[in-house]
Amino acid sequence: MTHNDILVIEIIEVYALYQGIRDSAVHAFDEKSIAISRVDSICFSKAIMFIKKYGWPTKKMLGKYAGYEPAQAGFMPIMLHHPKKMVIPEIHDLLVKEVQKGNLNPKLCALFFDKYWVCCQHKSLYNTSFKAWTKYNGVLREDKKQSDELLKELGLDVLKDSDFIDK
Repeated sequence: MTHNDILVIEIIEVYALYQGIRDSAVHAFDEKSIAISRVDSICFSKAIMFIKKYGWPTKKMLGKYAGYEPAQAGFMPIMLHHPKKMVIPEIHDLLVKEVQKGNLNPKLCALFFDKYWVCCQHKSLYNTSFKAWTKYNGVLREDKKQSDELLKELGLDVLKDSDFIDK
């Protein structure tokens, strides 16, 4: 067994725990909500610790398991289900550094970050598919400067003037 095989097993274990709790036999809604919340927090912490130590899982890291969904999807659903944590400076900076290293796709990272803006601030700054959840279904012109800064941080092109919308 190689070092990368061990890393892949760790990724799959976190993914399986994260997904498995949703199929659990916990019956009472309150108990299930508490159990899911606790497991989600554990999985998020494990994913962050992994990323700090080894980086965002890449195709090279996954090797022969790159096409295997639990390995490939890995930490993506975990990050998407924790939008409020995306603005914690340590988490934000960690993910931005992974983008800069070429480990994390900048558009995927933008999706993680935009979910925070949409769910918590009710606006999109990255123009991701989450913009459909907002009142205006796009990035407001008044947010252009902030949107430009955030997109540049990830190495993404800024939006064209025609992409912005007015209230």
